[in-house]
Amino acid sequence: MKCIKNPATGDIKRVPDQEAFDLVKEGWGFCPKHEWKKYVRINWQEKPAEPEDVVEDAVEKPKKSSKKKVKGQPKSKYRSKVAAREHPKKSS
Repeated sequence: MKCIKNPATGDIKRVPDQEAFDLVKEGWGFCPKHEWKKYVRINWQEKPAEPEDVVEDAVEKPKKSSKKKVKGQPKSKYRSKVAAREHPKKSS
């Protein structure tokens, strides 16, 4: 990929190598990639944002309540039973 610039219009393109060589023969010139990045970012910021489709009759879903986790509490009933059991100590 090569970055090329049209000296007459100031347009900058990023094209495959072979296409770049053909365009240079027609009057375009090579330019550094940082110029192309700057050109693309400036033109991207100038474009107006597309309006979002707004649905006026949209029904909002009720929010689900979130359960807060409390430190020290077991995550499930099974784990609390396992934790409550006393494991026999290994005898040597």
